[in-house]
Parts: sequence; C-alpha cells; structure tokens
Amino acid sequence: MDRLSRLDPLDRRVYEMAVSRAPLAQIAVQLGVTVSQAEERIERVCARLGVPDRAALREWAANGTEDEEKEPEAAAQPAPPPPSTGRYSRRAFLATAGAAGLAVAGGGALAWKLWGEDSGDSQVAPPGTPATTVTVTSDSPEGIISDAPFKDTWEVRTFARGELIDWPHGLFLMATVGGEVRGHRLKTDRVSEYRTWPGGRFVSAIDNSAAPVAHMMDLLNVETSWSWPHLKLSLVTVAGSLPDATLVFERREANKGAGELTLLRVPQPGAGIEPLATVTVPPTGFSTPVLISPDGGALAVASGGGPRLVVTLLDAATGKVRGTYDTVLTTGASDAGFSLEMFQPLDGGESFLLDWHLFAMQFRWDGSGSTTPLFHDHAASFSTDGRLYLREIPLRSAGADSADGPREYWPAVEIVELASGKVLSRVRSASIYYGDWAPARRWMAPDAFTCLLRAAGAENGYDFGVISTRRASGTWNVTQRYGYVLSADPALDGMWFQSPWVQGVIPGPEGTDLVALGKWAVLNTRDGNIVRANVRTEEGPAHIDPWAAGPNWLTFALPHGGHGGASPPVLLQPRFESADTPIESPLRFKVSAQGDRLNLRDRPSVAGVIITTLADGSALTQAETSDRPAGRRGLEQGTDGTWVYVRTPGGLEGWVNSAYLAWP
Repeated sequence: MDRLSRLDPLDRRVYEMAVSRAPLAQIAVQLGVTVSQAEERIERVCARLGVPDRAALREWAANGTEDEEKEPEAAAQPAPPPPSTGRYSRRAFLATAGAAGLAVAGGGALAWKLWGEDSGDSQVAPPGTPATTVTVTSDSPEGIISDAPFKDTWEVRTFARGELIDWPHGLFLMATVGGEVRGHRLKTDRVSEYRTWPGGRFVSAIDNSAAPVAHMMDLLNVETSWSWPHLKLSLVTVAGSLPDATLVFERREANKGAGELTLLRVPQPGAGIEPLATVTVPPTGFSTPVLISPDGGALAVASGGGPRLVVTLLDAATGKVRGTYDTVLTTGASDAGFSLEMFQPLDGGESFLLDWHLFAMQFRWDGSGSTTPLFHDHAASFSTDGRLYLREIPLRSAGADSADGPREYWPAVEIVELASGKVLSRVRSASIYYGDWAPARRWMAPDAFTCLLRAAGAENGYDFGVISTRRASGTWNVTQRYGYVLSADPALDGMWFQSPWVQGVIPGPEGTDLVALGKWAVLNTRDGNIVRANVRTEEGPAHIDPWAAGPNWLTFALPHGGHGGASPPVLLQPRFESADTPIESPLRFKVSAQGDRLNLRDRPSVAGVIITTLADGSALTQAETSDRPAGRRGLEQGTDGTWVYVRTPGGLEGWVNSAYLAWP
C-alpha cells in the first residue's frame, strides 16, 4: 500500500509543502500556525512516513517508492468521499447542496429548488431532477473570471517582528505568537478594499480604477491569480475544508447584487477554478450576505432587501431549506443594507446575529424552524454558550437623530438571560459599541466579556476592561478587571484611529486568552504580553475583522475607506446595579476628587473662570445651557477633557471635568 495513504488530508497538505523548497516561515503562513508549530507538523509527517527529517523527506519524494511504482493508476484516482456523519465540512455542504438541492433551469444556469419531501440519500436528487451541471458561457461568472500571472499582479513579503511596515496599502497577517507579519498587496498605486477569510489562504482586493477590477490570490498557488470586473461580479465568501475550497460569488447589476450566487471550487492547492453550482435567491439591491456555520453544517443567506427582509437557512446534509425566516421588518428604502455577523450554537440549536442599519435583530433557531426576534440598540453579542447576550442602552442621549455629528451619549451595558429575556445585571458607563466598525463579537467565555470602561490615568479616559459574571447562591455577581490600557504609539502622533473608543477590543475566536486591541495589536490576558505591528499610516486601518484569518493571525488592512464622525460616549467610573434600578432623568452625580475640591467653571475649559469649588462627595445634577447647539448643551468633549454642565443643590450652574465625577 502507498505510504502516502497513511496521511490524512491535513498531513498530506503538510507533506506537499514540506517536499517543496518553500521556507519554513512561508509554510507556517500557509498553514495558519506559528513557525514552531509548522516544524512540529512536518516532523509528524516524517515520522508517519518513516523518514528522519525534511531533507530525507524531499529525497524520498524525489526518488519515489516501490509502492507508488506498483500502483500508479490507483495513486492517480481521487480520494473517495468521506462517510456520512452528523457533521459536515463546509465543502461537503456546498457540494451536496449542488447535487441534491439544485436543478437545471435552462441555458446551463441553476435555479434554487426547495424539496417538499424527504429526498432520501443526500447525494441523490428526487426523481425527475436533471443532473446538476454548469455550462460556462462568456457571460457566466466562470467566463468573466480571468487568469493573471501571480508575480505580475501580487507582491508578498514577510516583515520581522517590530520591522517597520511602510506599505501604503495591503492586507497583513500578524502571527499572534512571534509577531511576524505577512503582507500582501497588489502591484498598483492604490487599492480601495482588501479582504481575507479563515486561514488567510485567499486574499482579495479591489482597485480604485474608473472601472474597478477585483483580484484574488491563493497563497498555495504562486503561479496564477485571478481577476474580474467588480461591477459585474463580487466575491462574497470563501468556504470549505482544506485542501478543497469553495468560492461563493454574486452576480452584480448596476453596481448592486442580483441575488444569483455562483459556487466555484478549487479542489486542491495549485488547481484551477471549477464550476460547482448556482443558487438563486431574491435580489437584495446590494451585496447579499452569506454566512456559514462554524461546523459547516448550514448556510444562512439574507435576501429580499427593502421593503421586506428574509433570511433563509440551508441544510448542509441534504440541501433542504431548514427555515425561511420573515423578519417582519419593513422599510421604505429599496436598497436597505444589512449584514450577518455570527453563526454559533445557541440554546441547543443554532443562531445567527443579523445587523440591520443602526440596530440589530437576533434570531433564535431551535431546530424546529421557530424564531424569536429580539431588538437591541447599537450592539448585541451572544455569550459563547448561547445562554446570555449583551445589549447597550442609553442612559441619556441628546443631539442629532443619527450617531454622526455632535451628540451627548451616556451608555450602559445590560446582561440578559436569553431563555427568559430577564435582565440580570446592568453596568453603567460601559460600552460595547465602538466608533469605527468592529465585529459584534464581545464574549471571551461563557462568563467573561470585553467592553470599554473609564480608568484613571488611561489616555482619553478610556480603558479596555474585562467583566466577569458568575452565578453564586442563585444570584449574579459582576466583577471587573483593569490594566489593559492600549497606549498610543508616539510615531503615529495621536491620530484619530489611536483612540481606544475608535478601535474597540475584539476577543479571539477561540479560547479566553487573546484579544485584539484595535486593529494591529494583540493582548494575551494571561501574561499581559502585547504583540504589536509597527505601522505607519496617515489614513488608518480599514474596516476588517481582526480575526478574519483565524485564531493564529491578527488581520488588518490599509488604507481606511472613510466614515462619518461620531462623538465618543461619556464614561464615568463604572457602576454595577440590578436591572430594576431606575435610570433617573436628569442624571445625578457626585464629586469624586480623591479628597480635593472640584472647580465649577463658566466654560468647558481649564481656562474657564472658576465660579466656585465643590467639596468631595458633593451632589450634582445634569443640566443644559441654552446658548449652545443641540448635542452640546450639556456636554463638551475637547482636547483638555470631557466637560459636563451641572447644577448644584444651591442652584449654581457651570462646567466640571468628568474625570472627577462618579455615580452617587
């Protein structure tokens, strides 16, 4: 028997890279692991094949084996499909959906077919169903995609830990252990957008030419890359289990998604792109969000657009529709935007979080197809065991109707029990909604989540905090841990994107140790070690999930795509309270000057005239002054601090620095 048959798919992939001349660091990047872990995996392959080291492995591969010479035809045969089990890989789902849930509609295109009865074996379509085929025509997505020489189109470079990254644009993967950075960029002056997907194997980019062209590279194929006109086709997601991969594209018309999803497959590293299937859903009027469950067992597609929003869940095993969820959500806009954020186990079933405009709608799916929609302000996040979720509420909000522009916003975070809808605890002056885009993922474990808090001495008054909840004697207790302050980089000269409120803190997708501090720094909460990329940019990081490439790589991209300007939340020292604690209006405070007195001034500045001084512990009430514009009548956030307009029990009014205020 061929000794290579002893290797599972992952080991076979390691073997193929080990016998190449690729440096160990490059193999580590392609595997999505550290250099030492890549070395361990190569050693494991060598042991299974009975060779002492990588050099001997190359020699063994070059000379061939008696087994391979005796069975040349067998070695050329494709591997048999995996046995059917209760769990399916992402690739297996997409392939099965193409075979069992899709029927030819005409002209080679595939239409969405919903079987109303059990089709039996998931590999066999119902009687009378035409065979699943794809005809490549000049106007099909496969015909639109063109090959391009990799070396003429892309540049890939490894930056050592701490080495200056001087590229003006690119997509970067920083190893969470070791700190090496792998950069990828198009050989052009400027790119409007970069993306990647779990594992970081595929990288896409869109140039900013008059007729934008999308490009894609495969780290495992250094000979060929691909390109296509972005106004005609959009790469929605990359799925599948290595070494296979499935690429999901959407046809675009008039710069908007047409609802036609084309699935293409890269069957193995270095292979070309093969047509797989096409799924038609109602057009959204913009790009159609597609989300694959972590175990590859289901695919969620949000479609319909305005005025009605519908989410369809497809089964990975049979290609059947598990459920079509009408959100009962309407809008007057025909191109309303929304996106799917997460798909995770929840309360014995599955769930995904759907973000829609400025609020979120959460769907429960318990296996029977029923849903329970819940609305949240600003942000929401499920705990890792699906039993709790977070939501942010305003204690006070004054100013413009939207988040952009000057405003006065005092947040609190509530911990809610999903099964009952009961609010278990409220944390005043905590925020899970950040100023520049960040994923909704907040939980590090079933009993710990990250948020923004206020800490004395922290730059801008903001600190990354971890709040732990635990059940004790039937009650919920909340504790806080500080010390995770992300200090500014002097070389970046205090640019806007260095504010902790702007950057956000995003826990890693696995475990409880790693969190992304902003876009290019990783904190290990166990030892306090921070690994940071050495970046120089005037535009800031792009909107991209810092964990897009998986748990071993921090992902960031340059340049920033631009956004509106929102005002930071107002935070005092946090206070933990029960859900039935009333939120007073106007808000009440006390002076917390650590034994000193607090100055009450006639304007929001340290240069303001002192009206009086307030003793430590003095009671104050939020007030407003009529000589300022809306959103700034009771608050001013300036370079010398955040100032609050207050009234004393004696009727005096003026401005105080919020750094010396606390909740009563």
